[in-house]
Amino acid sequence: MATVAEPTPELIREELAKILISPPFARGEKLCRFLRFVVEETLAGRAETLKEYNVGVTVYERRPDYDTRSDSTVRVEAGRLRTKLIEYYAGPGAACPIRIELPKAATCRDSWTWVHPPRTRPEKRGNIPGRQWRPRSP
Repeated sequence: MATVAEPTPELIREELAKILISPPFARGEKLCRFLRFVVEETLAGRAETLKEYNVGVTVYERRPDYDTRSDSTVRVEAGRLRTKLIEYYAGPGAACPIRIELPKAATCRDSWTWVHPPRTRPEKRGNIPGRQWRPRSP
C-alpha cells in the first residue's frame, strides 16, 4: 500500500479558504470564525489550547467568567459546524483532495482530522481509504 503524505499547511489553508467562501458557510460568520480559529491554532502548534472555554471566549466573545457547564454555545456550534462540513463535502467540496472534519463526540482539542484522499461518503466513519492525520499535541 502506498504511503499518503500528510497535507501541507498551505494545502490545508487552501481547503479552508474554499470552505469559507462556499454556499454552506456563506452566511455563517461565527461558524467561519470558529473553523478558521481552530484550523489556524492547530497549524500553529497550539492544539493544546483548543478547549471549549478558549473557543467560547475568543470566537464567541464570552466574558472571562464564561462557564462551559451552563453555556453550551460551543458544543451546539460544533454540531452545526459538523453538519455544514458534511454538506460542503457532499456538494461543492466533493472533489477536494483533502477534508477538514470534526468527528462526533469531540469539540476541539486533537479532534481536527485532515483526510487524504477524499472519502466517497463523508458522513460515515468506517472503511476510510487512504491515511488519516490527526494533529498531535506537543
